[in-house]
Formats: sequence, C-alpha cells, structure tokens
Amino acid sequence: MDHAARRIQAYSDDPLNTPFQLVAGARRALADIGAVRTRWQHATGRPLPERARAAPTTRPGPSTRRAPVASPPSARPTTGRTP
Repeated sequence: MDHAARRIQAYSDDPLNTPFQLVAGARRALADIGAVRTRWQHATGRPLPERARAAPTTRPGPSTRRAPVASPPSARPTTGRTP
C-alpha cells in the first residue's frame, strides 16, 4: 500500500498533470492493490470478508424526449427568392 500511496503522491506533486491524469493514475495504483488482494485470496484459499457497500445512488439519465432536428440549408424552401 505504501508503494501505491507514493505513486499517487507523485502524480499529485507533478504540476504538469491534469486532473484527469491524476485520477487515472490513482485508479491504476489502487487497482494494483486489488490485484494483489485477489492473488492472495487465490493463493491461500481464504477469501477476505466482504465489506458492506452503500447502495448506489440513482442519477437521472438522458432525456428521452428528442429535440427537433433542423433541416439542412439546401432543403429549405426558396419561395420569394430569385436565382
């Protein structure tokens, strides 16, 4: 875990990293911890106790109502115009 924490700190200390790069790097570092945990479980045959997780919050999805599509300029009527 100490190694993962140092990797995350290195990402956060670099001023050239964008917030997205910081989040992506932190997730990779934390995923390594999960991989070690899984390998340990398989090697020892003893699964760690499951932690209780909070129920996911629901968020509104995209609107099901669609906006009208504008017609392209070539399809518009040309009444009242002379070429």
